[in-house]
Amino acid sequence: MHPILFFKREQIIRENDFLSTYAKGQELKSTIAYANEPATLNVINKTTSISTVITTKELFEKVIESKGVIVSENPQKDFYMLHNFMIKEKHMPPLNGSHIDETVRISSTSRIGDNVIIGKNVVINDFVIIESNTIIGDDCEIEPFAVIGSKSMQRTIIDGQLFHLEYAGGVIIGDRTRILTGAIIQKPYQAFYTSIGNDSVISTNVVIGHGSKVGSRTLLSGNSAIAGNCILGDDVWIGGGAMISDGIRIEDKAKVLLGSVVIKDVNSQEIVSGNFAIDHKKNIKHQVKLRQ
Repeated sequence: MHPILFFKREQIIRENDFLSTYAKGQELKSTIAYANEPATLNVINKTTSISTVITTKELFEKVIESKGVIVSENPQKDFYMLHNFMIKEKHMPPLNGSHIDETVRISSTSRIGDNVIIGKNVVINDFVIIESNTIIGDDCEIEPFAVIGSKSMQRTIIDGQLFHLEYAGGVIIGDRTRILTGAIIQKPYQAFYTSIGNDSVISTNVVIGHGSKVGSRTLLSGNSAIAGNCILGDDVWIGGGAMISDGIRIEDKAKVLLGSVVIKDVNSQEIVSGNFAIDHKKNIKHQVKLRQ
């Protein structure tokens, strides 16, 4: 998109096209971001995927030459208003098309949004909601009352008020994965996917936050919750009632035991437990000492 389609000409210091709004940690190309302070601008200058910056009169001269520059009295507000404009005017189009394979079985009580792709031999049971921008692979089963692609708690306060965001993101679910009763998988507002790998099981009442990535053959036990932008590797096991904090990385074959609260990254094959979660063997020794 060319900036003149939204911004006034006098705001545009240096022109550069962009395709979508920036999302931290995602591999989106030619994005637009905003900076209100020098520290943020320093990060933006080093981020090659950002092609254009909305910033203040005091900071615009510090934007590197390779990036477009737009001056604003309120860069944050202009950024989010631009985001909504790009979606409504289809400058940031949906992530996928629409196709439901003829072998899919969908309960008459379920609701399927537009812009949804569902693969072969998928079973969608009673009272399931599948929102727009969802892709479901082959041989999956979605149990009753699951919600795929719900909006997320990405709170944006501008001028003291909650700002309404349009959603460009979606959810992608791999082949042979099961989503059990009452599970909720949230989508990001930016143009990328929350994703679940092949052969995974998302158990009852699990919540997976916006932008998270869950690997293949991974099990999330009942009532566990994964906050936004977490990355879970392959063959991970999350125990019942466990809570994973925002942006955490849990590597392949790690285990998070029952009721744990995870606030730091977990290494491959590591087993953690407790509130806050630490190495499980250390936790057990600590608990033994407390009882002596």
